[in-house]
Amino acid sequence: MLCVTLLLNLRARIATAAPGTIVHVIATDPAAPLDLPAWCHMTGHTYLGPAPRYRTAGVRAAVGRRCAS
Repeated sequence: MLCVTLLLNLRARIATAAPGTIVHVIATDPAAPLDLPAWCHMTGHTYLGPAPRYRTAGVRAAVGRRCAS
């Protein structure tokens, strides 16, 4: 899945998520670990970093919280 599609799907899926919800994203696009932190920053979510227990490119984000500087 291309990262643009990933981010659009992510936005739609978290639209009703409660603030503080932790979202685990599994992506095959090698750009996802770069694009997700930028997307979080632009949309007011907190990027929590890689989710190391996954074999594929797993990253985590907290929904509805301001990004750390």
